[in-house]
Amino acid sequence: MKIALLCLIICGTASAVIGQNLTLNSVEEALKQALQHNPDLQLYQLKRKQAQLEHKSSRSHLLPTISGVITAQRNIDLPVTPIPGEIFGQPGRTIEAQFGQTYNYNVGLSLSKNLLDWQATLKSRVVKINMEMTEAQTAAFKQKLTEQVALYYYTAIITKKALQINAQDVQLADSLFLLTQNKFRQGVTDQLAINQARMHIHQLRQTSISNKILLNQCYQQLKTLLGADTQATITITQTEILSLPNNALPINMGQDKSLTTYALQSKQNDLRVRMERAAYLPKLSLTTYLGRQQFSNEATISFDRWTSNSYIGLNLSIPIFTGFSRSNQVKIAKVAQQEAKLTWQQAQQKSALADATLLKEYQYTQELVQASQDNFRLAKANAKLSFKRYQQGLINLEQYYRRFEDYLSAEQGYLSALSKLYGYQATIISRK
Repeated sequence: MKIALLCLIICGTASAVIGQNLTLNSVEEALKQALQHNPDLQLYQLKRKQAQLEHKSSRSHLLPTISGVITAQRNIDLPVTPIPGEIFGQPGRTIEAQFGQTYNYNVGLSLSKNLLDWQATLKSRVVKINMEMTEAQTAAFKQKLTEQVALYYYTAIITKKALQINAQDVQLADSLFLLTQNKFRQGVTDQLAINQARMHIHQLRQTSISNKILLNQCYQQLKTLLGADTQATITITQTEILSLPNNALPINMGQDKSLTTYALQSKQNDLRVRMERAAYLPKLSLTTYLGRQQFSNEATISFDRWTSNSYIGLNLSIPIFTGFSRSNQVKIAKVAQQEAKLTWQQAQQKSALADATLLKEYQYTQELVQASQDNFRLAKANAKLSFKRYQQGLINLEQYYRRFEDYLSAEQGYLSALSKLYGYQATIISRK
């Protein structure tokens, strides 16, 4: 897609005048602006902050839960307890007695702590992986953003150069038309030659308009990527085509950052399998209550009648039968685990193949650019020589057009090769 976009810049045009709100002197300035102001990147950073807070929240199971307790209870009917009559000197009888008072007040602190809960521990680890995945997604987006900014920046520069070349072509076509018109007046040529000269000018101007449209699209895309205002305009001060990259292959082209996401997904699914299996493990918790209580037959509280009421307890829960849904959840998690691992392996293989192909094509395209540049210079020189010969009457207009068509073909080949080269260069920059 990126090469197809760049390959549209193949026929040159005339220069456009654009208002100046944001001036870019280099691709590094454009990248810096994008990393600081891109709105989508700001959303990724907010998601990253949210994931960090969720991870902190997931670790709350490591801390005890403490709560204050205040209760007031009115016993409408006290429970009846049968007791032996011997206690009251009535052997052989059972006396139904009521114990307690109408009102019961309690105040205290309740503390609970999970001492052993593998599910909560593994769930916290899964949330941590989510946080790391958000960070990886942010890094992958920065890589893609860098590639897109560099791509449109290079496209704009090459298009501006194409506009300059086309302006020279149009100027030459105008001179050719005037020369053909003079020859027509002298009776040396006919109306067909005049029409061909006019069509030649129109074709070059159409190319110029197409490239102006492409340049404007580049600026609009850069405004979006750089977070510029919709009413702002962008000016790129570079007017010349960039110098060719070093012929040496980039040794330290980093790994595609999107692979980290696949690795984390695989790791996350490993933890999910363990988390589902942890449902069969026992849970141990500690409960402590420190409080005071008092009983009364009146709806009043006395500060002198409080008595201690405290306890500490351990709760061990051992799952015996949790239904068949739990075993199915474990099977589902295992399938997801295998799928994530396979996806990661395939992504690694595809990325390694794509990187090797990119580096090899990058090397070949450098040679192609050099060859097409030399061919373009020779074709341009031939076009100028043919124009002089046409002025001198040594060749006819049709012969001149053949040479000029060769020149346009060489121009197209040169700009196309150059656009491919800097398409690869944009990807390489994003991996640094």
